[in-house]
Amino acid sequence: MHSRAFSGLPIIGLLTLVYFIAGKFGLMLASLHASASPVWPPAGIALAALLVLGYRAWPAIFVGAFLVNVSTAGSVATSLAVASGNTLEAMCGAWLVNRFAGGTTAFDRPQGVFKFALAAVVSTIISPAFGVTSLALAGFADWANYGAIWLTWWLGDTTSDLLIAPLIILWSIASKRRWNRREAVEVGILLLLLFVLSEAVFGGWLTISARNYPIAFICGAIVIWTAFRFTQRETATGIFILSAIAIWGTLHGFGPFAAETENQSLLALQYWTAVVTITAMALSAGMAERGRAEEALRESEARTNLAANAANLGLWLWNIRDDELWVTKQWRRLFGFAESEPVSFDRVLQVVHRDDRERTKQLVQQMFEGGGGEHESEYRIMRPDGSTRWIAGYGGVELDERGKPAFARGVSRDITERKLAEEKFRLVLDAAPNAMIMVDSAGVITFANASATTVFGYSLSELIDRHIETLIPERFRDRHVGDRKGFLSEPSSRAMGAGRDLFGRRKDGSEFPVEVGLNPIHTGQGLFVLASVIDITARKQAELEHQLQNMELARVGRVAVMGELAASLAHEVNNPIGAIVANARAAQRSIAAGKIGTEELTELLTDIVADGRRAGEVIQGIRNMVRKGKPRRALIRIGDTIRELLRIVHADAIGREIEVNAEVDSDAGQVWGDPVQILQVLLNLAINSFEAMTAVPSDARRLAIHAGRDGNGDILVSVRDSGPGFPSGMGEQLFEAFFSTKAEGTGMGLAISRSIIKAHGGTLSGENCDGGGACFTVRLPQAKEDNSQAA
Repeated sequence: MHSRAFSGLPIIGLLTLVYFIAGKFGLMLASLHASASPVWPPAGIALAALLVLGYRAWPAIFVGAFLVNVSTAGSVATSLAVASGNTLEAMCGAWLVNRFAGGTTAFDRPQGVFKFALAAVVSTIISPAFGVTSLALAGFADWANYGAIWLTWWLGDTTSDLLIAPLIILWSIASKRRWNRREAVEVGILLLLLFVLSEAVFGGWLTISARNYPIAFICGAIVIWTAFRFTQRETATGIFILSAIAIWGTLHGFGPFAAETENQSLLALQYWTAVVTITAMALSAGMAERGRAEEALRESEARTNLAANAANLGLWLWNIRDDELWVTKQWRRLFGFAESEPVSFDRVLQVVHRDDRERTKQLVQQMFEGGGGEHESEYRIMRPDGSTRWIAGYGGVELDERGKPAFARGVSRDITERKLAEEKFRLVLDAAPNAMIMVDSAGVITFANASATTVFGYSLSELIDRHIETLIPERFRDRHVGDRKGFLSEPSSRAMGAGRDLFGRRKDGSEFPVEVGLNPIHTGQGLFVLASVIDITARKQAELEHQLQNMELARVGRVAVMGELAASLAHEVNNPIGAIVANARAAQRSIAAGKIGTEELTELLTDIVADGRRAGEVIQGIRNMVRKGKPRRALIRIGDTIRELLRIVHADAIGREIEVNAEVDSDAGQVWGDPVQILQVLLNLAINSFEAMTAVPSDARRLAIHAGRDGNGDILVSVRDSGPGFPSGMGEQLFEAFFSTKAEGTGMGLAISRSIIKAHGGTLSGENCDGGGACFTVRLPQAKEDNSQAA
């Protein structure tokens, strides 16, 4: 704190001395009253000091004003009043300038100059109000002359603020201008002309009467020249020099402002000086502001050109009414125009490729008819060397006050390399055997190869800009929109619809099975998805034929087994039946001959009963063989068995138009058993259900398979159809051998199936469902942790 106060003391002291000397000089020109001078430099010095140094410089003004006045006229009291008025005037003026005119930057703009002048006019009312009033009250000024003294005092302070303050402020600010020799010579000529003209006007060199001719305005030309060509500092300096010469000449009776009294002459001169100062400073500020704007524009243009050249962009501005095009050097290089070659829209059209020329003209016409806005286009041009280049144009139209196109501006960029890369990309994708389709984040097709047109039946132009859902059957479209959004939220390369049958839709409405691979592509324009679509109709047909062949082989196998069983039965039962037939015929012949007795008949009947029992034992032995065989056991996942079942019956279900639904609970578990036998049981139940639904309308044929667990931990597999069911009361009779509800049934399937399940430690039961149809349930024990059941 002490160091700052100490460092400011020399400045305060110097300012006090300057103020005192300037005050003494000003009072030397006082004629109406000893304390009122029309030329008062201290007012401008005080205002400039407070603006440059801050309000802390006020003591220098107060002390300097007091010393000037106490050593001139009046008393200590009046000197203190005058000093107070001068100090308050300077502080008020500084506050107004800082608050409304921008402080020391007030001369950067014309608005600031006018605000500075208004602050000077208002603030200088304070000093004459304090000074003249105190002098009149103390008897040092005549009340009758109060108005004239007040006007002289106020005009001297105002002119000083307008003339001296800007000069000091502008010279206290470091100039950024670098003078060259030409400008230095020009300044010298201006100063010489100003001195010569000032001496001519105010030095008495002209013999014509200055009272009758407005020769004072001759000097204004030099001041205006200075304002136009140089900065505000040079302008303020020129006005100061002009004012100094004018004061000297006026005091010696020369110039257009010389009047009857010295005070009147100086008052008229000061009026003129104030007007010239405000005018010249405002003009100089305007020129400086324009220069800054031009410099900013040049810098902006330079930065824009630098950025445009770095990005290989050509900038253009089209005056539509006059058909004049302003273009940058980079634009000329892009289009092959010479530096001096004039450019117009018709001339540009001449270099546009003939195949793109009409389309370009139509685009421009659409720009005009569209009422402004922004537009993009891509076209080819022919350069003077015969080469063809691709150009991308982006621009907008500006309308005049009548809503008519007035200007168009935009940029042009060479995109030949991109076009070549796109062409290579298209050639590669066109060579792909799969249909390749690129879709943007909104689901719009942006690219398709030749295979896509073949697969879906659309032309390339019809595919582009079409929504991808158009290529999907209607029943899947709503779901696909959600699936697409889900993929975009977590994009990754993967197959679409894993585990589901996917279908595409051709232009003619026909559907076909497909496989789809998805690949996200991140670009500067956002996320795109490249889809690889494969028509798998032939593969599905081959699979269907293979499944049908398997079904036929299984059917043939079952027939062969039944044949072998029938042959075995015929062979084994042939002898007992033959014996029965022989004994029966013997009894018939004996009875017919009347030669048989009771004892002989009893023997024949006994033999027949024994042979019948033997035949029954043969059949029972075969049944036991079927029921009690010990096949090789393995660990079976019930879910895998059901999936294998679905694979086998898939073709048959399609042929019979039956909808098959399978649901396997996550805790369905696994069993120990013969996989072939378990599968044969489920297959038998499924085939029975298929055959039971033959008379049911095709849209009502449904088979539901469910695998889960019950409360005891056993595995339950239910097979439910939508057929007519079976007659009530026959739930157990169905599992009897040779019992069948079908006209062509053998009656062995369910019996053998139950024996297989029983051999695995489970049960097989059937019942009619409440909602219609039959339901068969297989119950099997859950596999143990060890392999004890695998014997």
